[in-house]
Amino acid sequence: MIVLRPLSSSDAGELFRLLSGSNVVDTLVYDEPESEEELHGSLETRLEMADAGLLRSFTILEKSTGTVIGSIRLKYDLRLQRGEIGLWLGKEFQGRGYGSEAISQVTEQGFEQLGLKRIDAQIFAGNAASRKAFENNGFTLERTEQQSILKQGRYQDVWYLAAYRSSNC
Repeated sequence: MIVLRPLSSSDAGELFRLLSGSNVVDTLVYDEPESEEELHGSLETRLEMADAGLLRSFTILEKSTGTVIGSIRLKYDLRLQRGEIGLWLGKEFQGRGYGSEAISQVTEQGFEQLGLKRIDAQIFAGNAASRKAFENNGFTLERTEQQSILKQGRYQDVWYLAAYRSSNC
């Protein structure tokens, strides 16, 4: 259903189109970028983190059409054997199983390729569809924090989920 392509700064235009005017936010800055140039700066930060071995970041493509539909990243610390997934999809692509498939692919990379022991996810409380996509991939709710993250100028409650590497990986 999807293809994960390593993030490129040339993706800024298509990703900005998906974010613009939506309630969806970039998972690195938790805000809607005001311009394509601002999003380009966020993407450059991700690329620098990837070059430093701290992040894997992908543009999500719909396999059948090649359409850019969102972004997913895995920020990690190999010393701690821990990572965190951030995901967003354009509104028109939500509810089709794309998020769950992207989570599955990135979680597999984290556990099998990077040797992580734990992967976390932060989801804005009330986003039941996103929570279900993570739970379908072995994540469990560990806690809820009130007023945890500033999103678009307002503090939001956040669900914190985690998945653990199974002993047979």
